[in-house]
Amino acid sequence: MSKTNKTYTCQKCGVTYLRWMGKCESCGEWNSVVEGVKQINENIGQVSEAASVTGKDASNTQDAAKNLGSIATGLKAHVAKLNV
Repeated sequence: MSKTNKTYTCQKCGVTYLRWMGKCESCGEWNSVVEGVKQINENIGQVSEAASVTGKDASNTQDAAKNLGSIATGLKAHVAKLNV
């Protein structure tokens, strides 16, 4: 038998809360806490989490992923210059 509980996770720093917060207490970011679901399988003791990201939060997540790709590319180029 499995049980589901709502959790709320900051998209910026990853801290998880049991209730929604307008401002993350860990990193101070406003409106970065999104609702997710934690499913507990009581027979096996396994825990799985799934974040629910919609609307504006989804586009912010996609933009963040693109920015991380650009940062990684820039770092690779910088390291290559240092190794020459």
